[in-house]
Amino acid sequence: HRDLHSFPTRRSSDLDKGVFCKWIKEATTDHKSKAYGELYQFLSVCFQEADTDLDGLIGAEEFDYIVERAAALPRKFGFAPPWHEQYASIPERQASRVAHFAKMDESKRGKITLNEWVQFTVKHISAR
Repeated sequence: HRDLHSFPTRRSSDLDKGVFCKWIKEATTDHKSKAYGELYQFLSVCFQEADTDLDGLIGAEEFDYIVERAAALPRKFGFAPPWHEQYASIPERQASRVAHFAKMDESKRGKITLNEWVQFTVKHISAR
């Protein structure tokens, strides 16, 4: 039995693709599960790291960083391609992210909350 309490932040050598698949499926389908709590915690840490001005909000300029940070683990197991396979350059990647950010920013205030980030990300993962 593996303790998945800190699954998203465990050493790479401790991770297993099958365990990750089971964990992410549980996290995205049962929002009362321990796995969802762990995913929420991981996404919160990503959000806090990106919130450089500590206002509790993320702007479009911080969004590229948060996406890259959150995508590291799925990429490790081949569930998301490296950014350079999707985009020809960093400016192209950033432009695409700005467009995604605009879809999340339904209030058009130029910032998103932690809750908006988590909802978007869980929905995005579930669609995959």
